[in-house]
Amino acid sequence: MRQKQVILLFSALLLLIFTAGYMRSLELEDASVRMAAFPLSGPGFTARSVPLTDFESDILGAADGYKWIYSWKGLRYAITILDGTHNRQAVHDPRYCFRGAGWDIVDDQVISYAGGSARQLKLTRQGGSSEALFFYSNGEIVFDAPLEYWLRATLRRWLRQYGGAEPVLVMIQPLNPGVGIDRALNEFLPMLPIP
Repeated sequence: MRQKQVILLFSALLLLIFTAGYMRSLELEDASVRMAAFPLSGPGFTARSVPLTDFESDILGAADGYKWIYSWKGLRYAITILDGTHNRQAVHDPRYCFRGAGWDIVDDQVISYAGGSARQLKLTRQGGSSEALFFYSNGEIVFDAPLEYWLRATLRRWLRQYGGAEPVLVMIQPLNPGVGIDRALNEFLPMLPIP
């Protein structure tokens, strides 16, 4: 290689490094506006916000977490939404969290939900069983794959405002013992907007 080519190559590399550093310093719009619009009451349901535990806050780091307990027709559901705009690594496959909390996943199905797909889990542990539902959403598209979340979040960081809204992770679990997720899926969740 001639000296001019080497200088040109290193100049291009430095320009790329400075551009990437500048792009990382720009703030991305998070999902807080969508979360503020999430209803806490409606036809037959009410909700109360629940603060994150110290452990949850430590795990999330700079990511934002929102947690509510919804009451509907005498049943209670925990809805947790994680926004990884400021810490994408905090949003991951929730099956790891369920296993870490002592649950065994006995069934894991992809189901149709809100024009996309979600994952319905049947869980057991000593002392009981439960079900859970999780999906990722950017406010328009619902999908169940953690890999798709990572690809969409990465593309958004590269394309900035042209990459769409930030995808969030949504997890729903009944708090009443022995209650499944099907009733909420068919009757309650359609009353809520896609976050």
